[in-house]
Amino acid sequence: MPGLTPSSPPNASATVRGLVSTLAQTFAGVKTFLARAVFQLGITSGAARLDLRSDLGAGAADVCSVVGSTQPDGSVNAATRLFSVRTGLGETEVEKVWFDKQGDFRAASSSLGRIRGASASLGFVAVDDSLGAQMQFNALRWVVDSANATLTDTAVVGNIIRFGSNGAMSQRGTDSSGTPGAATIDRPTGISAIASGATSVTITNSLVAANSRVLVTWHADHGAARWWVTRAAGSFTVTLSAAATANAAFSWEVSSLL
Repeated sequence: MPGLTPSSPPNASATVRGLVSTLAQTFAGVKTFLARAVFQLGITSGAARLDLRSDLGAGAADVCSVVGSTQPDGSVNAATRLFSVRTGLGETEVEKVWFDKQGDFRAASSSLGRIRGASASLGFVAVDDSLGAQMQFNALRWVVDSANATLTDTAVVGNIIRFGSNGAMSQRGTDSSGTPGAATIDRPTGISAIASGATSVTITNSLVAANSRVLVTWHADHGAARWWVTRAAGSFTVTLSAAATANAAFSWEVSSLL
C-alpha cells in the first residue's frame, strides 16, 4: 500500500533469523567463516568446556593450529606472552604457565608445571619457588637450591644423592657395622662389618645382580693378606683369606652395567 514504511528486520537471536546488530546477541546453529574472524576480547564458552578444533590433520604437512604474534622476533617486548594458561579469569587472574615471545616455556613462581605420561607413575615436574628449582622423573626428583643439588625419592620421602656447593657428594645408605655380620640392606651403598674371628659376611641386597660392580673400602686393617667379593643375584659376599683379627668395618657401593 502506498505511503507505508516497511518495518526493519528483527535482530538475530537464538530462535529468530535477523540482522547482526551492535548489541549483545545470541546466535544458534553452526556458522562458517571463510575468512579470518577477529575477536578483540577473546572467546568465552558458557558450556562445560571450550573446544578449539581443526578439520586438518589428514596430511603430513598440515598445521592444525598456530599460536603466535604478527610482530617480528627482534622487536621490543620480547617477553610478551604468546600463550598463557590462567585461572580466575574475570575475577583475580592467576597465571600458571606460559610461552613467551622468545619461545621459552615458563612456570609462575610457586606454581607447578607438569608434563605427565599415560601412567600416573611417569612424569616431569619443574618448580621454581623458595625451595629451589626441581625436576622430577618418575618417582625421583632433582632439587636445586643455593647450597645443594639432591636426588630425592618421593615414594619414601628422602634424599638419595646430594651434591654440596663444594662438589662433595653424599649418598643415602645404611650402616650395619654396629652389629657385625650378615645384614639385609636394599640400598645402593652402606657400611657393614665382618665379625672378629669370621672370614666372610654376606649382605642381602635386591639391587645386586650377577654382573654388578661392588666397590669396597676398608676402614681399618682386617689382618688378612687377601680379600675378594663374590656377587650373586640379590646378594654379595666379602671374604677374607684369614679370620678377621677384630671387627672389620668396610664401606660398599653397588652399581650395575646397563
